[in-house]
Amino acid sequence: MINKKKNTKKDDTSNSTVIKVMLLGFLGGNMIYAVIAFLTGDMQYIPEVLLKTGTCLIIHIILLLGVTALEIFENRNWRIKNRVGTDLGSEYKTLKCSAFYYMIYICTFLFTLMLIAFLYLWYRDERETLIESYQNGGLTTGIVYMIFMYLVSIYCFFRYTCQKVFYTEHFIYHVSFFKKETVTWSQIQTIKYCYKKKKQKFVFTTYDHKTITLRSDILYDGWADFEEYVLDMADIYEIAIN
Repeated sequence: MINKKKNTKKDDTSNSTVIKVMLLGFLGGNMIYAVIAFLTGDMQYIPEVLLKTGTCLIIHIILLLGVTALEIFENRNWRIKNRVGTDLGSEYKTLKCSAFYYMIYICTFLFTLMLIAFLYLWYRDERETLIESYQNGGLTTGIVYMIFMYLVSIYCFFRYTCQKVFYTEHFIYHVSFFKKETVTWSQIQTIKYCYKKKKQKFVFTTYDHKTITLRSDILYDGWADFEEYVLDMADIYEIAIN
């Protein structure tokens, strides 16, 4: 059984937060490099490193702003399409992944900056040595790490960050990269609640045997509010919770 409780903790992550963290990382990283360059007497490379890392930063920010614009457009369309049939003034709530998975993108971004800066300086000072090292497999480890981090980022995107749940007092709308699922509370026959090692899971089963599964380890941000909301809707619509 699950007990009703009021949630006072809010874990909200947005693309603007990610951009701010990347900006701080960009500024902090370049300041550290500038100090090291000053101490070692390599001040002439600071503008070039700043230009390269700044270019990568701008590209990532543009991509994140594009994602933000798409999310705003999606949310606006969601409100318009579902205005009819809902009570006047009814608002939907959102359930999404934990901020942890956004940090993976930031780590990948920072590792990319570091690798580009390192290779650029090496290529500028010792071009032949860099080419020879590449041909002899000396860069294999770094390339493997880079590929691994990008694969992890891609996995996290499809598995976690592209999944969202919009819910109101009338229905649940679950969207991911591959599918979209919608079910009204009145269509739900049973709700199965599973709890294992601090991981919760709701399985909603409709009268026509359609199921929607939502997991707290994926949709962490807003889960406590959603859990309480499900209990309230189960009371209103007299849905059995197992």
